[in-house]
Amino acid sequence: MAKRILFPFGAVLAILLVMAGCGKPEEGMNELTLKQLEEKLENHETFLLLTFAADEKDVKDTRMIEAADDSLRRAGLTGYYTNLKGESDKTIEGLTEKYTHPKAGSWDPSGEGLVLVEKGGITDIGGGIVDEERIKQRKDEKEPFESDYFDGAVKDILEYSQFYNIELTN
Repeated sequence: MAKRILFPFGAVLAILLVMAGCGKPEEGMNELTLKQLEEKLENHETFLLLTFAADEKDVKDTRMIEAADDSLRRAGLTGYYTNLKGESDKTIEGLTEKYTHPKAGSWDPSGEGLVLVEKGGITDIGGGIVDEERIKQRKDEKEPFESDYFDGAVKDILEYSQFYNIELTN
């Protein structure tokens, strides 16, 4: 009798646990496609973003994503990254025109670094330039990114967020 009651209850509990974990981003860096990024921006979400346009092998060889991931994990934060390599100049310019926050001076999606996206608008709060030239240079010089490379950007974003009471969404 008890087995007949516990089995369905256990199955329902297992399904609920799996569903609760589905789609929830992990602390650290999480990859987004361009379409997923645009959806987050259109939904006016607030989050940390790293965009760049570089060869995947160069990015891997320089440990750039791992460095940003380490920095965010130490701060207990979640962030996202999108590689825009292969996208047209028109697409990249369109991102700049459409999603640059009104308070921001400018935003270069092909290598601005780790920045704060506030309610769908990309700010200039953050830093750590990661343009294709810098990534190639680090690869050629066999000088991978260290997690402290992004620490200044994380610190600036946290200070700004706390001062203006901005809550990050996942």
